[in-house]
Amino acid sequence: MTAADMRSNSAPLQVWFGSMPESNGKANWTALLHRGDLTQGFTLARSEYKDRVRYDADRVRFLLGELDKAPFILDYDGDLIEHADDAAYAAWERATSPESLRPMDQVACEPHPLEHRPDVPGATGSQGGK
Repeated sequence: MTAADMRSNSAPLQVWFGSMPESNGKANWTALLHRGDLTQGFTLARSEYKDRVRYDADRVRFLLGELDKAPFILDYDGDLIEHADDAAYAAWERATSPESLRPMDQVACEPHPLEHRPDVPGATGSQGGK
C-alpha cells in the first residue's frame, strides 16, 4: 500500500489491542494502529506486560476520540503479565524453562555437581563452605 492509497482510504484510524503469537510459541500483547487492515497497520507497542501495552493503546484511543478521559498511568498495572491462553503458555513454559526457574514441584531433584566436593571452595563439605 502506498502513501497515496493511505490518503485515499476513507476508513478511520483504529487501535487494535490483543495477543499475537511469536515464532517461539509464546505470545505478546500488541497494540496496532490501522485503517481496517491489520497487516497494513503500525505497531504502537508490544510486550509480555499486558497493561503497559494497553496504556499505550488507550493513549492513542484518547487522541482519536474513542475515549472521553485521558488514561492515567497509575490506573494500569505495569507488572501485569497475563497470557491469552494460560494453559497453553503454562505447557510451553514447563517444556522450555530451565529447571532453575521452574517451581520446585516441577523440578527433578538431583544433587548439584559441586555438592560434597571438599576440593571446591564454597561447596558443601569444603573449608568455609556451608
